[in-house]
Amino acid sequence: MSNPQAPYAVVPSMGPDGVGKTTLAGALAHSLYARAPATVTPPRSVQVSGMNVGVFEFRTARRLYQYVDFENAEVEARLLASSPVAGGVLLVSAQDGIVRATDESLKRAREAGVPRLVGVLSKCDAVDDPEMLDLVEMTLRDRMQRYEYPESSPVVRVSAAGAMRGDPRWRDCLPRLLDALDSWL
Repeated sequence: MSNPQAPYAVVPSMGPDGVGKTTLAGALAHSLYARAPATVTPPRSVQVSGMNVGVFEFRTARRLYQYVDFENAEVEARLLASSPVAGGVLLVSAQDGIVRATDESLKRAREAGVPRLVGVLSKCDAVDDPEMLDLVEMTLRDRMQRYEYPESSPVVRVSAAGAMRGDPRWRDCLPRLLDALDSWL
């Protein structure tokens, strides 16, 4: 899987506990494997500083990624402080919107020098009101700007569970996320 000539990017998923970080990681790995098995390693759990971290690598047309699934805020805090990253994926539940833990993740990312973020509205299949999705997205963009992330940062609406079930409404959300990673980070 490793190619010393391909640009390499470590990308953590960040956000409140229960927002769908692990589900998104699994859906991404599953989707990538279904399309091109040689472009993704199986997800694995590794010990870092005595904590479990989910990791898998995948390749897109532009680069090789190591996607890191922080299992909770403590792991996120310790590893962001000790590992250089190319950017991050910040998840916000479309059901819950911005919560205090979202601000904490943004603050840790800024303090750790995470240069760019791709926003993800997760669990979008659970929200039937398009205006509510628009409001949560607008709030996420505003919050990212407060922490000095550009207004132009991409935000992708996702249902990882829907994509894994093969729901046609969500089949393209994961490729859109990969495109956002490739173009923004």
